[in-house]
Parts: sequence; structure tokens; C-alpha cells
Amino acid sequence: MVMIDGRYMDGFLVKNLDIAREAIKHDWDMCFIVDGVERGGKSTLAAQCAWYCDRTVNLDRLAFDHLQFKKKVMEAQPRTAVIYDEAFSGFNVRMTINIINITLVQMMAEAGQKNLFIFVVMPSFFELDRYMSLHRSRALLHAYCGDNFQRGFFCFYNTDRKKDLYLKGKKLYDYRQSKPNFYGRFTSWLPFDNEEYKKLKIKAFHSRKDGNKNIEERILNAELTAQQKAKLLGVSERTYFRKLVNKAP
Repeated sequence: MVMIDGRYMDGFLVKNLDIAREAIKHDWDMCFIVDGVERGGKSTLAAQCAWYCDRTVNLDRLAFDHLQFKKKVMEAQPRTAVIYDEAFSGFNVRMTINIINITLVQMMAEAGQKNLFIFVVMPSFFELDRYMSLHRSRALLHAYCGDNFQRGFFCFYNTDRKKDLYLKGKKLYDYRQSKPNFYGRFTSWLPFDNEEYKKLKIKAFHSRKDGNKNIEERILNAELTAQQKAKLLGVSERTYFRKLVNKAP
């Protein structure tokens, strides 16, 4: 561990984030995937990394759904960090993941033009489409629990190791199929007010829970193409227009 402005961070992680901070100066964007078990600390880890890359990061650049994420990216200043921490709940987790994939593809061009740091928090890296997992994300940080459910552990996969992991481990969601570059530790501090953060996350959770009651309406009102909406709803484009848009019998 090393001390950064009074906060502990893993030394190897800091060295790799320094590489990303330098690359941003040369017209690159940096997208990191942070995944792990529920309540295993992945949101905390993502927030700490975002803070290290951009000391100005705050709750205004934390998004809990795809519409917020689009707004945060569009409003972000160049070379700043945005965290996309979608609220997963209910029976439409598959739908949520599909929306995340579509949204990321839509917004990565904007992130590239602004040279942004993007941190995507999700349950499993294997849920990503190949474009994001293999080509647009720079690294994977996988948070996990130690003995007796102790939080604060992670492993780091760079671009090559991440690609190897996805191709070999996706079938069984097996993180043992590729050796990480290194294992690390992280503590529980957040770069913003903990109570306000909890309130926002609870609000997002309940919003997602309420949205599950009428998922069809949520998709129909989303900023997506007809083809994307039809895919999310599991119908053909013809059926989408006939039954859902025109409300034909």
C-alpha cells in the first residue's frame, strides 16, 4: 500500500493508473471495467480509481442508469472521470446488461473525443459484448472476497490478460482461466460523502425496482433505435412497429 493524499491505495494499481493518466495526455480515452460479487466492494474500488485519475470527481459524475450516463458523458470536461454504476435488481438483469452494452457502444466515441476516464461497474465482465470487452476497455479490475467474506481484495487484468480471460473463461464465467497481472488490496474510503452516496444508490435501486413493473414502457421511451428496442424486447422489428408502436391487434 502507498499513501496518496492521506488515503491508502495499492502500489501496483497506482503504477498502472499512472500509465492511463499519461496516455490520456496523448489523445487516448481510458475505459476500465470493475466487476465482482454483490456487495463485494467493486463500487468503492471504482470510485477510488476514478479519484486517483481525476481529483475533481464527485457525485455529479456518478451515473446509476444509462440515461444518466449519457448525460454525464456529454457534460463532462475533457480528461475527467465518469463512473457508470448501473443499479441491478429484479428479474430484468439480462435486459439491464443489454442496455449497458448498447449505451457503452453509443457513448465511447464521445468519451474518446474528450479523452475521458470511464469506469463501468457491473456484476461480471463476461456479460459485456466482445467490442467492449476485447477492444474498447483497457483493463479489468475484479473485486472479490477473502476468507470469512472479508472485502478489500482485487485482481488486475491488462488488455492482453483481459482478452485471454474473456475468450477462455466466458463459457463457464471462470476467472481462473487467465492469470491476472497482479493481486491487490483496497480499503473502504470513498472520495465523496458516504451518506449522500448511499442515498443516491438507494434511490437508484428503488427507481430500478419500480421500473421493472413496466419494463416495456421504459424501453419504448429510451433513446435507442427501433432495432435496438426490438432486440431488448425480444421481438422482430416488424412486430415492434406493429404491436408496440402502432398498438395494432
